[in-house]
Amino acid sequence: MTVKTRNLANEPVAASGTAAFFEVVPAPLNADGEAKRVDTYKAVSQSPVATDAHGVGRVSFQAPAAGSYLIVTTLSDAAKRQTVASTNVWVSAEGGDSTSYRSEAMQIVFDKKRYKAGDTATVFIARPTAGVPILLTIEGDRLHETRVLRGGGPSVTVKLPVKAEYSPNAYISAIIVDGKQLVSATRSLNVMPADKFLTVTVTPDQKRYKPGDTARLTVSTVDAAGHGVPAEVSVGVVDGAIYALSPDHTPDPRSVFHGPRANTVDTAYSFAEDYSGGADKDAANPRVRKNFLDTAAWFPAIRTDGTGKAVVSVPLPDNLTTWIVTTRAHTADTKVGGDRMSFLTSQDLIVRLATPRFMVEGDRLTLIGLIHSYLPKQTTIRATLSAMGLALGGSGDARVTIDPNGVAKQTYALTAETAGTATLTLKASGDQAGDALEQAFPILPHGTADIAVMAGTSTGKTDLAILIPKDAVPGTATLAIELTPTPLGAVAGALTYLRDYPYGCIEQTLNRFVPELVAGPLVDARIDTKRLRDGMERISALQHQDGGWGWWVNDGSTPTLTAYTLLALKEAHAAGLTVPEPILRNGTQYLIRQWPNLGFDKITPTLVERGAGPDEQALVLHALSRWGLPRQDGIRQLNTNREGLSPQGLAHLAMAAWYAGDRLTAGSLIGSLDGLAINSEALSHWEPARTQPWFSDTTETTGLVVRAMTLVQPDSPRIDAGVRYLLTQRRGSHWQSTKDTAAIVLALAAVSQRAGEPPATMPVTVTMDGKTLAQTDLADPTAWRTGYRINVKADQLTVGNHSLTIQRDDSDTRALPYSLERSVFVRADHLDAAAREGLTITRKYRMLTAAVRDAKAGSNYARWFSVKEAAVLPAVSGKLAPGDLVLVELSIDTAKAHGYAMIEDPLPSGMEVIPDQNGDIAWSYWWSHREVRDDKVAFFIRQLPAGKHQVYYVLRPEIPGTVRALPPVISEMYAPDVRARDAETQLTVGE
Repeated sequence: MTVKTRNLANEPVAASGTAAFFEVVPAPLNADGEAKRVDTYKAVSQSPVATDAHGVGRVSFQAPAAGSYLIVTTLSDAAKRQTVASTNVWVSAEGGDSTSYRSEAMQIVFDKKRYKAGDTATVFIARPTAGVPILLTIEGDRLHETRVLRGGGPSVTVKLPVKAEYSPNAYISAIIVDGKQLVSATRSLNVMPADKFLTVTVTPDQKRYKPGDTARLTVSTVDAAGHGVPAEVSVGVVDGAIYALSPDHTPDPRSVFHGPRANTVDTAYSFAEDYSGGADKDAANPRVRKNFLDTAAWFPAIRTDGTGKAVVSVPLPDNLTTWIVTTRAHTADTKVGGDRMSFLTSQDLIVRLATPRFMVEGDRLTLIGLIHSYLPKQTTIRATLSAMGLALGGSGDARVTIDPNGVAKQTYALTAETAGTATLTLKASGDQAGDALEQAFPILPHGTADIAVMAGTSTGKTDLAILIPKDAVPGTATLAIELTPTPLGAVAGALTYLRDYPYGCIEQTLNRFVPELVAGPLVDARIDTKRLRDGMERISALQHQDGGWGWWVNDGSTPTLTAYTLLALKEAHAAGLTVPEPILRNGTQYLIRQWPNLGFDKITPTLVERGAGPDEQALVLHALSRWGLPRQDGIRQLNTNREGLSPQGLAHLAMAAWYAGDRLTAGSLIGSLDGLAINSEALSHWEPARTQPWFSDTTETTGLVVRAMTLVQPDSPRIDAGVRYLLTQRRGSHWQSTKDTAAIVLALAAVSQRAGEPPATMPVTVTMDGKTLAQTDLADPTAWRTGYRINVKADQLTVGNHSLTIQRDDSDTRALPYSLERSVFVRADHLDAAAREGLTITRKYRMLTAAVRDAKAGSNYARWFSVKEAAVLPAVSGKLAPGDLVLVELSIDTAKAHGYAMIEDPLPSGMEVIPDQNGDIAWSYWWSHREVRDDKVAFFIRQLPAGKHQVYYVLRPEIPGTVRALPPVISEMYAPDVRARDAETQLTVGE
C-alpha cells in the first residue's frame, strides 16, 4: 500500500505513525436476507509507516485468508499534528470466492487497468445475494463469449483470456436475477492496441540553451516492438508560458484513432475511460535580447527515415523560458503516437523589464527592472537603462550587489513626450556574466485624428488648399494623392484597405479576400493563398447551426447577411475558388426555409430592420439565382409590385431575373433604375432607402446599380456617369466603409472587363507650394491598372496652409479623377465629449469592492452585472493600487435606433483586461461581439435600439503611474460619420 501525506496547500510533508489491519466480520443475515447488526472488525496486525520528504511511504501486509479488510493509518508530522485515513480492500481466494465480502449491488473489479492481447484478466465479481447464478458476457461490437457462473458465496473470481479481438476494449457484463429483479453491472476491459501505437521521443542536443542558440532536436519513432519505423511527425516548439495561459486541448491521437469503443450489444452501459490508451558571452558587452516569439518553430510534416530518426534545427529566439515540444505522428498503416517534452533557455544573469503594451503622450509610468543572478557567489553588477522616445527621470545607471540566486530591483520613472515608438534597453554586466534586454512599444498621440478628404476630376489646372492645424502633433501628418486615369486605377488601393481592415465580422471576412480574388488579376495583385484558406475557414466557423450567418458568430442568423455571404462566395467560386459543398448547401437551405417569412416590414420601436422586407427579398432572390436555385414566383411577385423596393433592391432583383434567365424582366428593372438616376453634369448616382442600415449607403447603392447595368445593359450611358460619380466620392484610397468599398470594387472590375484599351498618355504635373511633387505622362501601363500614388513626406507638411496644384496639358480635355487624404493628429490639453444626432456615450470607472469580488468570484463580470448592481459601486477616486479590479461601465444613450454599431474604448496604459471565462455557457450578452486589443476594447452591436444601454468589462492596474485613457467612441460601422465620444479620463496607480 502507498501512503501519501500532504498539507492543506497540497504540498508534500514527512510524517510517521502506524498502519493497522482489520478483518471485516460480516453481520449474520436473518431469514429476509438482512443483516441483524452492523459488521464487526477483528484486528489482524499493525505495522509502522513513515513518509519521506516527498510525502510518500509504503507498507505491506499479508492477508491470512480471503475476505474483506479495513486498513487504518494514523500519522503525525514534525509538529505532532495528527491525521487518520482508512480504506477497504478485499482479498479473493485463487479460483474461489469469499464469504466475508458482501455487496449491496453488482460489482466488477479487474486486477489491472489495462491489458495486452495474450494476458489473462482476473475478474472479481461481487453480488448482493450469494449462490445466485451469474450470467457473464463479453461484449463489444458483437457478443464475444457467454458463461454461467453457478453457486458460491457473495463474491467470485474468474479468469478470462484477453484476446486481440477485444482491442481497444471489450465489455464485461455480469447479470443476476434476484427474486424478481434483474441486477447487472458492466465494465470496460481496456486492451491496449500496442501494435497500433508509436513511441515518439524528442531528444535535444543540450540540456540547457542560451537565447539565440540553435537547438538540434532528434525525433525518434519506434513501434511496439522497439523497432524504428518511418513516420510523418508534426513538431511544435512553443513558449511554456502560452500553455500556462491556456492548456493544449489537442487530443492524443492514440485515443482519437484507437480509443474506447461503444458497446453495441447493450447501449445501457457505463464504462470508465481509464485507458490512455554555446560559448560564454562577453560580460562587458552582453548580447542584447530583442527577438521574442511565442512559437520558436512549427514543422507540420517531418518525415523520419527507415530507422525512425529525423533531426530538426530550431534557431531559438531570445525568450528565457521553458520551451514545450509537442509531437504527433502517424504511419501509412495507421500507427499513431505523440510525445511532449521540454527544454530550457537560460543564463547565469538575467534582466527582466516590465513594460506596458503602449503609452499615450504625457503618460508617466514607473517601470520595474529585475536582475536575477544564478551565479554561485555574490557579484556586483552595473545596471544601465537607456530610453529612446521617453524622458527618463533621474539616472538610469546604478551599481548593485546581488547574492547567489538573488535578485535586485531597480525602478525607472518614464514620461512619454512624443508620439512614435519607444525603445528601452536594460543592460546588466559584471565580471562573470551579463545580459541585455531591448523592448519597444508604441507611444500614441494625445489628440484626435483630423482627416480631410477631397476627390474630383481635373482638367486644365486644379488648385486645392491643404491645411495643417497649428496644434498638429509633430510627425503625424500624412498626405496621399491618387491619380486614376482609368476606373481600374482606383481598385488597387481599395484592395489594400480591405485587406488591412482590423476587424473580422462576416462582411469584413468576405471582403478581405473576395474582391481581391475577382479584381486582383486585373491590377496584377498577387493572390495570397493563405488568406483565401484562412478566409474560408473563418466563414465556416461563422456559419451557424441553422445554416445561416449573422454579423458575428454569436448573434442570430439573418436572411440579409446569409444572402450577402452566399453572393460573395459565388463571386469567389466564379473566380476559381472551391466552396465546400456543406457550406453552400446549408446556407441555401436556410434561405429557402426563410423565404415564407420575408417580405414584411419589421417596424417596431426597438428593431432596426424597419422597412427591410422588399429589399431583403430581392437580395435573397439574387443569391438563390446566382447559385442556380431561382424562385421565379418570387421574382414575378416583386416585379409586379415594385413598391417598397429601393434602387438597391431593384438592382438585386434585376440581377436575380438575369441569372434566372428572365432577360425581359431584368431589362424592365434596369429601365426603372435609369429613371431613378440623380444626374448632375456628367455624374449619376442613386439614393438608397434610409429606413434600414444595411441598404442605406449612397455609394454602395450606386455601385450595385452600375454593376447591374453592366450585366444587363452594358451599353447604358449611365454606367460611365455612375463610375465618374463613384470616383469623386473616394476618401483617399477607399470609400466610406469596407462594405461599400467592396461593392464598388466589384462594380469597377465588371466595368473594366468590358472597357477598351486606354489612351497611351495623359501628361500631368503635381506641385505643392511651387515645388514639384510628381511629373508624369501616365504612360506606364501600371498607372492605368493601379493608379498613380504620391505620398508627401511629413517634413514637407509644416503647420499652416499649403497650395496643391494639379496641372494638366491645356490641349487635353479628358477628365483625370483624383483623390487625396490629409491625416493629422491634433493635440489638445483635454479631449472633451462630443455628441451627435442624439447619440452619446459615457464612460465610468468603478471600484470592485472586496465583497463584490468575493460574490462574483468565478463568474463573468461583464455578463452578470446589472445596471443597479453597477450603480452602487463607488466611482474610482484617488489612487488605484496594482492588482485592484476596476469595473468599466460604458453607457450609451440614443434617441433613435442604430444598426451595426461599434464601440471602441481606449485602454489606460499599464492596465490589463480581465478576460471572460465563458466556457460552455451559452451566449447571453445583448451585444454581438467583443474584442480585446493591446490598446482598446471593441464592442459590436448589430441592433442598438433607442434608449439607454450599458456594456461592462473589468480592468486590473499593473504598472504604477499617471495615465490618460483616450475618449471612447461609438459609431456606425457602415456610416462612420455617425459617431459620438466621451471625454478622456486620467487615472493614477500608486506603487
